[in-house]
Amino acid sequence: MAPLSSRFKRTIFAFVTLLGLLVLYQYSQDIPADTNASTEEPVARVDTGGEVSHSIEVNSTKAEDDSGLLRAALVALVRNSELQGIRSTIRQIDDRFNNKFHYPYIFLNDEEFTEEFKEGVRTLTKAPVHFGKLPEEHWGLSPYVTENKVQEALEYNRNRYLYGGSYSYRLMCRYQSGFVYKHPLLKDLDYYWRIEPDVNYYCDLPYDPFKYMRDNKLIYGFTMTPMEKAETVETLWDTTREWMIENPDYLQDKSFIHWVVNEKAKYTRCHFWSNFEIVDLSFYRSEAYESYFQHLDRAG
Repeated sequence: MAPLSSRFKRTIFAFVTLLGLLVLYQYSQDIPADTNASTEEPVARVDTGGEVSHSIEVNSTKAEDDSGLLRAALVALVRNSELQGIRSTIRQIDDRFNNKFHYPYIFLNDEEFTEEFKEGVRTLTKAPVHFGKLPEEHWGLSPYVTENKVQEALEYNRNRYLYGGSYSYRLMCRYQSGFVYKHPLLKDLDYYWRIEPDVNYYCDLPYDPFKYMRDNKLIYGFTMTPMEKAETVETLWDTTREWMIENPDYLQDKSFIHWVVNEKAKYTRCHFWSNFEIVDLSFYRSEAYESYFQHLDRAG
């Protein structure tokens, strides 16, 4: 049995390898437009587990609303203490891109947002802004690990790599891997763009990347694909292979498998750096992705 410290880290990277295996699908069915998305400020506390589709296929014909925008948003998981950092990000995104489109912003937090945070965000943009609290059942450890074992793993990894001893970092990574797309504020979206505090955008973006992805049948947008540090993914590939063997029907004939595994059948540790991602959410909602995430979560 692999040590818990290694198994637990797999949750952090729950979607990295699958994204390398399942990309650029052909799309087949239309999704009707939904122009009833609210611009109010809901605070979500629902017990949704997130519905998944019954097919691995994702769909490229995403409809536009009356304003000509797709059903998309810029989404950040952010703390009240990160107000200045997220203000910097919003200011740059609006200057470089969103002042021409006004796609909505969605801010999520495991605590209630303060009025100071809300006002500090609203004053920067003319785009719709939504604030939501995470459902309690979405924010926490995998039910397949114990608190004591996690603390032992954190202590063991504290000096091995960045965030090796951080409890909250692991909660964040598990949430981003398996729950963010299940939040009620995202339920009517076809795409989401992940944003974070203190990120700099140096170039103007004169086109709509959501429409570019739709028109070119793309499902995942990224900026960096570095090699992962071996200590953080010591058993990820073995666990992924287990899932592949158990679920051959989910594997596509065309994939990036040779990007993930070299000619010697060795895991390359290449991965998508997901701090920036623009995603066709039908991929995350697919039965295949949910199966893969649950497999990693059960592994602890």
